[in-house]
Amino acid sequence: MVVSSTDDYQSTDQKSHDKMIELKTFDDTKAGVKGLVDAGITKVPQIFILPPKNRRESLDTCESQFSFPVIDLEGINEDPIKHKEIVDKVRDASETWGFFQVVNHGIPSSVLEEMLQGTKEFFEQDIKGLGVAGHYYPSCPQPELTMGTSKHSDGDFITVVLQDYVGGLQVLHQNQWVDVPPSPGALVVNIGDLLQLISNDKYISVEHRVLANKVGPRI
Repeated sequence: MVVSSTDDYQSTDQKSHDKMIELKTFDDTKAGVKGLVDAGITKVPQIFILPPKNRRESLDTCESQFSFPVIDLEGINEDPIKHKEIVDKVRDASETWGFFQVVNHGIPSSVLEEMLQGTKEFFEQDIKGLGVAGHYYPSCPQPELTMGTSKHSDGDFITVVLQDYVGGLQVLHQNQWVDVPPSPGALVVNIGDLLQLISNDKYISVEHRVLANKVGPRI
């Protein structure tokens, strides 16, 4: 039997209270994480430091035995045999991974590059009352202590992601974090919770996360 003193509970409550105050103070600045980076911070603020068990080393990420599925869409509308092969690959990846990359999808590389550049330029502007549907992760001085985005699954049907060259996206597959290698022009497809629901768990929605990094901003 473990006996905890009142002091232990008070200490926990105080830490929780202090963190809430820090978070509110941070939110009130309206500057966001990018504001901290622009200010030249050299250490991650305490409110963003994760418990050791939740950091990147909590599950094996080294020398993964798995190869993230990449599906080539070239010829899908021209050859019936090729069409079936691609559909089978999409089905298999959706059932076993819940994630896959597609290449040769027909979207010009110039359009993809403009999307990335436009997102970067938007977040590099001075703060205004504007919004955009995108993720922009500034460089982090101590990436080993925190996470770009903590593990989660998406609640929608399907998500299509265009990521830049920096990388950092990881997918949980058979209890191992697997890197999603950035590939120029490739799109990452993510099965969401609702698609898993309406497919009666045939297609799976899996947890994924984004690692923080020192390299530079990531889109």
